[in-house]
Amino acid sequence: IPLPPVAKHKGATVLTPEHPLALAIFEALGTPVAVESEAEMKKLMTISTLMGQFYAQQRAAQQWLEGQGIEAALAAKYIGAIYHCISYDSRNPSAHTFDELVSEQTAGGLNEQVVRELTEAGAFTALTDSLDGALARIEGRPAPKRNKRPYSSLED
Repeated sequence: IPLPPVAKHKGATVLTPEHPLALAIFEALGTPVAVESEAEMKKLMTISTLMGQFYAQQRAAQQWLEGQGIEAALAAKYIGAIYHCISYDSRNPSAHTFDELVSEQTAGGLNEQVVRELTEAGAFTALTDSLDGALARIEGRPAPKRNKRPYSSLED
C-alpha cells in the first residue's frame, strides 16, 4: 500500500508476490520491498501505522518549543528539518543499522539521556504493544490484552 510520499517518488511500498513489472513501477516511486507471503506483507504493513505517531511526536516537540517561547513557524521549520536530517543515516539500512545508531549515542550525553528516559518510561514497550494491536487488526483477530496505564511525569 503506497503512502503519501510516493507522490514525490519517496515512497516505501511492500508487495507480494515479487513481480518484475510491479517492482519496476514502485522502484520509480521510491523503495519497493517484495516479500514471499501475505503474512509477511501484513507484518511489514503494520509499520506504516507509525506515520501518525511520527507526526504526533513532531507536534509534541513543536508544542514544547512553543512553551519555551519559540514562535510556532520557526519551531515547525526546525523540527521538520531536524527530523529529516536525523532520518538520513537510516535511508539504506542493514540488519544492524538501528542498533548501531542507538549505541553510537554518546554515553552520558543528551541523546543517550533521552533514549534512556523514554525506555524507563516504557515508551518503546508501548510502541511495540501498539504495533501488536495494529497487526491484530490488520489480520482480523482480537488485539492482545495489555495492562496499559498512562505515563505521568509528576513526582510520586
